[in-house]
This record gives sequence, C-alpha cells and structure tokens, in this order.
Amino acid sequence: MSALPWLLALPLAAAGITGALVRLRREQAAAALGVVTSLVLLALALVLVAEVAPGPAARHRLLDAGGLALDLRADGLAALLVVVAAVVGVVGAAYAAGYRRAAPLPGAFWPWWLLLTAAMNGVFILGHLFALYVAFELVGVAAAALVALGGGRALRSARRYLVVAVAGSLVFLVGAALLYAATGTLALAELPGQAEPSLAAGVALGLMTLGLLATAALFPLHFWLPDAHAQAPAPASPLLSALVLKVYFYVVVVLWFQALPQLVTAAAGVVLGVAGAAAILWGGVAALTQRSVKGLVVYSTLSQMGYLWLIPAILAGQAEPDPAGWFGWHGGIYYAITHSSAKAAMLMAAGALVHAAGADRLVRLRGAAARAPVAVFAFALAGVNLVGLPPTGGFVGKWYLLSAAVAGGQWWIAAVVLAGGGLTAAYLIRVLRLAFMRSEPAPDPAAPALALPALGLALVTVLLGFRAVEVLALLEVGAPAVAGGAT
Repeated sequence: MSALPWLLALPLAAAGITGALVRLRREQAAAALGVVTSLVLLALALVLVAEVAPGPAARHRLLDAGGLALDLRADGLAALLVVVAAVVGVVGAAYAAGYRRAAPLPGAFWPWWLLLTAAMNGVFILGHLFALYVAFELVGVAAAALVALGGGRALRSARRYLVVAVAGSLVFLVGAALLYAATGTLALAELPGQAEPSLAAGVALGLMTLGLLATAALFPLHFWLPDAHAQAPAPASPLLSALVLKVYFYVVVVLWFQALPQLVTAAAGVVLGVAGAAAILWGGVAALTQRSVKGLVVYSTLSQMGYLWLIPAILAGQAEPDPAGWFGWHGGIYYAITHSSAKAAMLMAAGALVHAAGADRLVRLRGAAARAPVAVFAFALAGVNLVGLPPTGGFVGKWYLLSAAVAGGQWWIAAVVLAGGGLTAAYLIRVLRLAFMRSEPAPDPAAPALALPALGLALVTVLLGFRAVEVLALLEVGAPAVAGGAT
C-alpha cells in the first residue's frame, strides 16, 4: 500500500482529535498525540522515499468518480520535501513539548500545527491544480492561526498574513481557471501535452506565478512577512520560516519546469532571478541592522530564500540539458533542503537564547555562551550552513550554484552568491561576538530542553554535507528535462 494517502489522512485526523482534546482541556494528551503523529509521519515519509527511489514517480488514485479523477503523485523532489517537513516536524514537536515546560504555549498550537502539516503535505503530493488551491487556503489559514497564538500585536500581523495568503490563492485560482479554459485540464500529469504556447496560457501561468510569489514573500512582495514571523510563538516559527515559504516555491518549480516548461521564457527566469538576488542582498543588509534576535533571523530567511529564486534564471529558456542546468537544479534544490534544517535550527536556538536572556534584544545576548552554551553552538552551526562553509550541506548547495553560474556564463549570479555569503557571515559574527562577551553567568535551567532539538537539526546540516550523493540521486527521479531528467 502506498504511503501517499496516509500522509494526508493521518495529520488531518490527528488535527481533529487534538482539537477535541484541547476543548476538553486535555492539553497534555494533545501534545503527546502531536509528538506521536510527527514520528509516524516521519516513518511514512521514509516509506515514500523507498517507493520513489527506484523510479519512476509514485502515483496513487485518490478519487475517481463522476468523471473527476484526483491523483496523488511524488517524484524525487516531492519525496525529499515530505521527508524534510517530517524531520522538522518531529524535532519541532519535541521543541514545542519542551517549550511548554518553560513558557506558556496555547493548547490550540497542536491542532493548527497538524493542520498546517497536512496542508503542506497536500501541496507536495496533490496532482491537480484545484486541489492545490484548496491546500494553499489551508496552509494560509493554519499559518495565520499559528501567528495569532502570539497574542497582542501578533493578531494584527496574523490578519495581514491571512489577507495576503487568501489574495494570493485567489489570484492563483483565476490563473488556473484561465489555464483550464485554454487546455481543458488541471491535472499536472496531463498539462505538458495539452498546453500549447498561447497568450491565454501565458497569462494563466503569469497569474498563478504572481499569486505564488506574493505568498512566498519574494522581494519586493515581502512587506507582510517580517512582523508575522517575528511575533509568532517560538515553536511555530521553525515551521513558518523553514517550510511554509518553500511550499509556494515548490509549486512554481513544478509549473515552470515540469508541467508547463513550453510556456517559460529566459526573460521571465531572469526577472525571478533578479528578484531573488535583490532579496539576498537586501535581506542580508536588513538582518545586519536588526536589534532583536528573531528580527535578525527573519530577515535572514528573506535573504536565504533568494538563493532558491536563482534557479529560474539558470534553467528558464533552455532547450537542451547542459551542465549549467544540472548544477542549477541540483544545487538550488539541495540548498533548499539544507536551508530548511538550518533555519529551523537557528529559530529554535534563537527561542532558547531569548528565553535565557529574558527579552528578544540582541544586546541581551552578552554572555549567552555561558548561560546557554548548547543554544549558542547550535545557532553558530546553523549559521555556518547558511554561510555555505564546509562540511555542511549549505556548502554543497552553494558550490553547485556557483558551478551552474560559471558553466552558464552568468557571472552576476556567482557574484550575488558570494556577496550573500559575506553578509550572512557578518550578521552571524555579530551575534556570536555578543554571545562570547564577558558577563555574570546565570545558567538558564530551561535552555538545554530548548537547545537540544536545535542542535539535532544543526547536526543534520552537517550530515547533509557528507551524504549528498543519496539526496542528489533521489532528485534525479522526475527531474525536469533541462536538468537532464525526464518528467
């Protein structure tokens, strides 16, 4: 039996049960069910990898009634993102359980967190554009609800988050409707053979892309994100910054390079690449100017996500596979995977540091290495990955991106990658300099419980630096033609 339907059914059922438990004021039971569900989801994700690894992509017919067919599908990229979401979910559940003992965490966190997990899995494995629209709506609602749990100013940020998410989803839906009028299908597997280059199809793809870019917070459409992510409860931040933004990036990649590559032009790819480059540089500079720990990490997220949007500039418009396409695809996706682990680790470590300092202010990190040494080490190790230094997976991803830029003669991409690494190093050093300043040490008894999950994810980035071969081999399953694969 395929793992695909269970990746949707299990977290949805668990979200309903934990919601009922919270209503009954059985929050401890809800937390326990959340942790157990995350472990089972990780096991299911590994089963999915075993299904996909031999090739071809895994498929499962979820619905076939009244002329409507709905398939679940997973190629190498989808399977990897499901695994990444499961790994971050397991560690995030452990972090949330530890956080509950150190600071208040509303019981409603667990049903919303599980609903968000189900919705993200849906985006990764659903094979129909209307079903993806429904999943987008659930992602937006659940993510906004998690932000709202922060209370106070977070409520306003959550409302703005929800408005942007719903508006982006509706723009995507309009584009999907136009595409259906032009092709007669919304099934991802059928679009490559049905969508002929035309004005209507091009406008449809443009609208869907615009809706996705707004919800992905790509510069300059990022205005809503910093406050929302910074004000969310600490256990929610890893999911929001490390995973949710990649949901929308994933669908752009699928549309542009697997479902509708015949509609994509090199000029369009350069536009996204330039926006990504601006995000890298602007986000890095903004992170350097922040006075709060979470603010620094959030703007770092905006910067690091920019690397992923360099992929369209490398791949778009290519007619035949070449070294630039291969390095661009594998390097960009590999960096997305390592970024998820590193960013979640950094946010968890930041939560531990803020708890130890008693306030979310950078100046309060003086002496943090004495108060919370494990958290500081985890933060530093995650930062090394984001800089792109060996032996982390971030080095592999950035090295491949540089190789793609050189092979394709796109030197501006190489310059941006290197400059972004320098900015990342600068704001990482700023934090560590404060952490190692002398002060009167007052160890935080809650710090180890909050920092150990962060350390675990930071070590995953090191593991990815040594075991890239297996991940890259899985990415070959269903890779786009311009990257040397056959979808």
